[in-house]
Amino acid sequence: MNLQNTRRQLAALLILVLAGCASPSRAPIQATPSQPMTHVEREAEARSRGDLSSTESRVFSLAPKQLVKPDWAPVLDLEFEGKYRRDAKTSYAIKGSKLMPFEPFDSVGELIADLSAKSPEEQVKAQYREQTGRSLAARDNNEGRLPVEMRNVRLLAYIRAVKWVADEDQDFHVMVCERPTGNGQPCFTTEVSGLPKSQVRTKDFRRARTDLVATLQEHVDANEGKPIAPSDMRNKWAFFEPGVYVEVSGSLYLDAIHGPGTVGPRPSARQSRDHTTPTSWEIHPVRSVRRVEE
Repeated sequence: MNLQNTRRQLAALLILVLAGCASPSRAPIQATPSQPMTHVEREAEARSRGDLSSTESRVFSLAPKQLVKPDWAPVLDLEFEGKYRRDAKTSYAIKGSKLMPFEPFDSVGELIADLSAKSPEEQVKAQYREQTGRSLAARDNNEGRLPVEMRNVRLLAYIRAVKWVADEDQDFHVMVCERPTGNGQPCFTTEVSGLPKSQVRTKDFRRARTDLVATLQEHVDANEGKPIAPSDMRNKWAFFEPGVYVEVSGSLYLDAIHGPGTVGPRPSARQSRDHTTPTSWEIHPVRSVRRVEE
């Protein structure tokens, strides 16, 4: 009996010794009401409990900073460098000191039909030759605005392709079309001219260039996500898919050097869209480009 009691006493003593050697349990990390727990403290607490499920399962990063827009300022102030019909290309349809009224057109097709009915281009060229004895298409021709070109218009259409003709006249060639995707047909040429050397209405010309650039800067390269830059359209077409719905205003001009169907990007190995125009008439110069809701 004494031996059995002795064993019981030794076992109890061993339990007490082991309990005394064990490390004390640590209290979980607490956050005081005045000092909320940080992400690191929350994770440390979770690890101390062996429970990582209480930490955030997703990590959120700050959104990238707004993309830096390329500098277009030098392009806005470039003067018109062309020779052919320079005075007509850098002047608006004005009677006295006032701009002629702006005629509204809701579609490219409507404008083309109006011009075909009122001012057929071959008829205009023939009448000019008959009256002056020379060709309207002569490269040295600097004829001012013809009577049929004394019209201002406002046109609703989609910008589908833009080219900055940097090695020639400094104009922006802007093809506006009836449709926002695929073949844009019918399309129409509009040109945002370089600033006039005469310094007449320079603010209007610069505003038109500013309007166009502001509209283009809302878009990024579809493949790389980069903002559009002057180099993207320097002597080459930049395409917009879908097109940008705008109201373009400006003066009508007959570009006799270019025949119907020869202006604008046509289908090729690089692109399948047809943005050519069936007429030699243009809006040139553009006075404003305004983004509108459809």
